[in-house]
Amino acid sequence: MDRKMSRGAGLAAGRALALCAALLCAPAAASASVEAERAVAARQAAMKELGAHSRHIAAFLRGGAAADMASRGRAVAAIAARLPGLFPEGSGLDALGLDKTGAKAAIWERWDAFQAASKTLATLGLALAAAAEDGDRAGIGGAMAALGRQGCGGCHRDFRQKRD
Repeated sequence: MDRKMSRGAGLAAGRALALCAALLCAPAAASASVEAERAVAARQAAMKELGAHSRHIAAFLRGGAAADMASRGRAVAAIAARLPGLFPEGSGLDALGLDKTGAKAAIWERWDAFQAASKTLATLGLALAAAAEDGDRAGIGGAMAALGRQGCGGCHRDFRQKRD
């Protein structure tokens, strides 16, 4: 009987230990999930901001005023500099699903390439700003084309899962 009580007490202690571990780990897992959700929201806001700048630049190319093209180029560069910080581990497609994010695992698997893509976007944003400061409409057009193809497209091609 002592052996049965001992075994039963051991099972109960094991269950209690497992429950405690789950309760202690659950807040950490929930906190990681909340942080991932925040990161996704922040980077989606940054991408929307990039899209707004791109739309204004495109409007300029269709005959708009050049007044704010330099500031938009600098804004693109500033956002690009922040991008790597908006992609913490555990905030990708594999962890959160396509309904939350299109961030492929390749971002973290090829982190150096992702950082390089962000730097390319920043450099191209500054090139756009320089062309705008010179008032060179053709230069702005070329800088915008490079920004779209090599900057945005260069990153999206390798690191973003398209949504349906």
